[in-house]
Amino acid sequence: MSAAGQEAHAAAAAFSDGTSPAGADAEGSCVYLFCCAAPCVAASLDGEGLRPGQKMYMVPLGDLAAVACDVPLADWTGPAGEANLADLSWLAPCALRHQAVLEQAMESAPVLPLPVGTLFSSPTALLLWLAQRYQRITGFLSQMANKEEWSIKLLLDAPRAEQHWLAADPRLAQLGAGGARYLLEKKLRTEASQRSRQAAKQAELELLNELAPSVLLRRPRRILAQHSPDPSHQVVAHSALLLHAEHRAALLEAIARFNAEHADAGLQVEATGPWPAASFAPDLTPDT
Repeated sequence: MSAAGQEAHAAAAAFSDGTSPAGADAEGSCVYLFCCAAPCVAASLDGEGLRPGQKMYMVPLGDLAAVACDVPLADWTGPAGEANLADLSWLAPCALRHQAVLEQAMESAPVLPLPVGTLFSSPTALLLWLAQRYQRITGFLSQMANKEEWSIKLLLDAPRAEQHWLAADPRLAQLGAGGARYLLEKKLRTEASQRSRQAAKQAELELLNELAPSVLLRRPRRILAQHSPDPSHQVVAHSALLLHAEHRAALLEAIARFNAEHADAGLQVEATGPWPAASFAPDLTPDT
């Protein structure tokens, strides 16, 4: 199952209001939550729900609103739901639409994104959930004003990096011919491969130190198998960075310099964003 599928499966296993879908009417609907934000985000939303024909609506509470839509319960729970969550052709459009709604909302104000597949038994249950976490959520949204999340991945082109470090090894020029050369060159290639990964770790530390004045918070992220489709595109480090929006240019300029300086050694940084600050979201246990 894909990472999005695992996230959605975990979210849909039980309603977020604590009740179980098991006792609900399988022919009925439930509430799908995209995000929480200030009510003003309604102006930047297109009004469409998760899938064609589903309408988006707001569940307001004071200075807070939940961006939601109704979805068929059977799409997300029970045997049909299990099949859907395991089917990337069904789930991927949901994940893309979910992200699109978040991006629309964050054009107007900070958002607290919820995982794909966050469900509630009813609008009333969602309203109660919001009320129990009101201070926690509004506090987070206030803190995120003029801030944005960026994802940075350090990519290693393993064949290119190995060749770079092998060529830099003075022992290569001293190799003779024949079988002995083959064995020694194989040994040097192994050492060059190891050195390329050590150099990648050191380069990452140097980059993070250079970015430190612009970065408020950093969270290491999991490296997933699909991040590294082939030897020339291996993700060796992945971080989420939180920064003030006005520092975006400094971030991108530093990454451009890094990529120019390390291209020959097979290292590149891929930066994507800005994203809603999901990596820095608060614990959503009820307010005390």
